[in-house]
Amino acid sequence: MPNNQKVTSSTHKGQEFVYVLEGTLTLVHNDEEYNLESGDSFHMDSMTPHTWFNHTNEAVKLLYVYSISSNVIH
Repeated sequence: MPNNQKVTSSTHKGQEFVYVLEGTLTLVHNDEEYNLESGDSFHMDSMTPHTWFNHTNEAVKLLYVYSISSNVIH
């Protein structure tokens, strides 16, 4: 959603991958802020403090892949 403000970082189990298709996405990772443009991506362990938002007037389109770690033993 355009014109979002920075939100509180979070942590949770799993892995995340984001690929920016269009627009500018602001990523906050370990208190460092990055502006990601079309064609940029990131992958992270979700236990690292993180959040992202769209501070621009334009829409952001992205591909988001999230996996939850499992405690199941095979």
